[in-house]
Amino acid sequence: MSDTTASLPPAATPPLRNRFSPSLALRIVLALPGGYGVASLAASALALSLPLPQLDAAVAGIMVAFVLHLLCVLWVFGCTRLRRATTGMLLAAAASALWLLAVQGGPGQ
Repeated sequence: MSDTTASLPPAATPPLRNRFSPSLALRIVLALPGGYGVASLAASALALSLPLPQLDAAVAGIMVAFVLHLLCVLWVFGCTRLRRATTGMLLAAAASALWLLAVQGGPGQ
């Protein structure tokens, strides 16, 4: 028995893509500044709503913000569709903003 795989040519490697990808650029913008915005809104709302001394509440909010920012980045790059990632980030930002407005007592205060 002869080995037929030895006579086959090696598989060609696909060429690297050197062109600009708008989807990747939008995901980066959505993940980094967008995730920062969501995390900072949630951290502010959490710090204002915790029944702790001001410094402890601020530190707890910041620690949660680090985790939330990481989750936002994972969400944006984990979604298969850019529209779903954008919708999820917009919903998270709206929920965080509404929470902050509720904790502050409304938009005029």
